[in-house]
Amino acid sequence: MGNSTSTATSLGPEASSPSVNFASQCREYLDARLSDTIKEKWAQGERGTPMKLNKLLLKLPSLHDGLSRAAKVFRSLDVPPTGEISLDQLRAGARKLGYAVDDDVLESAFVSADLDRSSTINVDEFVVILAILHLLKGPRDEEDVDAATLKAFELATQAFLSFDSSRHGFISRNELESALLEPHLENMPHSPHASATNTIVPLVQQRFLELDRDGNGRITFPDFLACITHWVDEAGEEEGEPA
Repeated sequence: MGNSTSTATSLGPEASSPSVNFASQCREYLDARLSDTIKEKWAQGERGTPMKLNKLLLKLPSLHDGLSRAAKVFRSLDVPPTGEISLDQLRAGARKLGYAVDDDVLESAFVSADLDRSSTINVDEFVVILAILHLLKGPRDEEDVDAATLKAFELATQAFLSFDSSRHGFISRNELESALLEPHLENMPHSPHASATNTIVPLVQQRFLELDRDGNGRITFPDFLACITHWVDEAGEEEGEPA
């Protein structure tokens, strides 16, 4: 996964309660790595499959199978079953899946996902980290992940690239507004744009708040994945799928 210099130091004896500053450093480091990777994809000609947010929401059922299979990997690591895994268990799982990941990346992903600072992560947070490892995979990685899971990760990545029209490596409020507003404006050719916009603005605000988990005004790749995972869980519950 590359040999970049780590911004975050290794977790020491105080790992059971990482400081707020350390967690913030981990998030900044991880976001920077992901942003650089996304920019590289743009530079290499990957522009994402054109997709609006509503179209992505319609694909949630097809994402469910792939993410459910990723959850099975989590359960294989969660021994004895507690609903949470540690950083060491995550390391073992990453190796098992063929990821030769730098520990600074894995640690930063773990600490960033551990929002309650319990030094453990749950299944949804694990799925997000697995998608991050897929995005950051390099020539040393021998990825051994279920095809349906990889397909779900690729769909999420392509959607993110499509929404990130500015090529900054994150989604801004304006980009999300475009993704939400354009379909409605196209379907209301005889309505004033201001009227259509006023109707959809509350939805834009709601979606942005859902996606911008840390409230920094930017939707990062982990933010995007976490929200998709939540939406997929909700879609599964509506269809009567077991949790």
